[in-house]
Amino acid sequence: MLMRKKGVEPATTAIIAMIIGIVVVIIVIMIFRQQASAGAKKITDIGKEAELTADKCANLILGRACSSSCDPARGQRPVYSPSGVWKDCQAKGLSACCEAA
Repeated sequence: MLMRKKGVEPATTAIIAMIIGIVVVIIVIMIFRQQASAGAKKITDIGKEAELTADKCANLILGRACSSSCDPARGQRPVYSPSGVWKDCQAKGLSACCEAA
């Protein structure tokens, strides 16, 4: 006849609960790290887009964008490059850099 030990079952239950808890914590940490990395990449991309250079028209902060032509009726005015050429607009086949008037 087998005898049941009363102290064994609660200890086994507690160990299983701790293992499940540790697994859940590890999964939450992995998800947090993944989202933090994705957010940091987006912030870096925005920083690169806002970077000011003499031959780059498109700028998120200044509200500039490349266009085929600027339309004053739509509140746009041309911006002229200090170097004479907007390389990012030229690469897209566009000739003008416009900003809000």
